[in-house]
Amino acid sequence: MRLLVSVRNAGEARAAVLGGAEIIDAKEPLAGPIGQVAPATLAAIHGTMPAGIRLSAALGDATAVDDVARAVGRVSVPVSYVKLGFRGMLEVPRIAALLGVAVRRAAELPGRPAVIAVAYADHAKVGAPPPELFPRLLTEAGADGLLVDTYAKDGTTLFDHQGVEELAALARALSPGELTFALGGSLGVADLRAASEAGADILGVRGAVCSGGRSGRIEEGLVRQLAEAVRSERART
Repeated sequence: MRLLVSVRNAGEARAAVLGGAEIIDAKEPLAGPIGQVAPATLAAIHGTMPAGIRLSAALGDATAVDDVARAVGRVSVPVSYVKLGFRGMLEVPRIAALLGVAVRRAAELPGRPAVIAVAYADHAKVGAPPPELFPRLLTEAGADGLLVDTYAKDGTTLFDHQGVEELAALARALSPGELTFALGGSLGVADLRAASEAGADILGVRGAVCSGGRSGRIEEGLVRQLAEAVRSERART
């Protein structure tokens, strides 16, 4: 399990890297759980990346082809992953089509990033499909992985909405295709064992390593503490 830290600017990216984050994720927390940063901000974050650290870019939520095209078109630097959600879209065939558009467009980007679909554990609240529908969608679209997150940042965590066994079943459904399985949703040190048992390849955090909550500032020391805990959990398994 690798540690991904979501950052909103280059200064936070530097702090996260120094603290031991293995993947840096560019996103604007004030624009939602996968809010997209401005192109200039993404370029500045990219400029801080040392060799060996992967960069991810959140693209926001899409309900139309134009949403996908606009979001992908704002990525002008090499990244390893792009993440796309589907809040407000319940038509499963349409989601597969939008994912397919994202895959084709991403193939034209610098670095040819992997496309990660975002499923919301609190899907009923936000008009999105349940996570268990996504393995088939990923296969149909040729996407590369799944992030299960929470849309609402209301004090609950991912595990308040989905149990370890449910998530582990998702991981098993993705494993035949060797698809990436990431977990987010207000997680922290206390959730490492459960995330590991659920089969997560990547643990995504922000609030757990910020002073002042997820809209505050990334702190190098908090990242270091969590990174050490992730390494310990990885060694245990």
